[in-house]
Amino acid sequence: MKFELPFLPISVNQCFYTDFKSRTRHISADYRRFKKDCAPFMAGKRISGEIAIEYNFFYPFYFKNGNRRKIDMLNFEKSLTDTLVYFGVIDDDSLIRKMTLENYDSENKETVVEIKSMV
Repeated sequence: MKFELPFLPISVNQCFYTDFKSRTRHISADYRRFKKDCAPFMAGKRISGEIAIEYNFFYPFYFKNGNRRKIDMLNFEKSLTDTLVYFGVIDDDSLIRKMTLENYDSENKETVVEIKSMV
């Protein structure tokens, strides 16, 4: 199963915020918006059991002034994997047996996800 998102996932650092008065964590508005944006691309897709998953992230590597972006792909992975579980595309992230993450220099920001059954 393969699908493309015409945007990058949000960083896991943007998914939650802490209310320090009550000492509780809450889902952020950005994470809710990200899930809503993902819904049409993940609807009706489902794969069960142990899986191999490949994430390909496309974005410009450099800012306009020539400095290289500092982007941690693992922060993308966590928010996107949790969203796949949320929509029932995969049963649980503990069933991922192989994961590949790659990034590519590109003018456009997009994400390509490919999921294969390990059975």
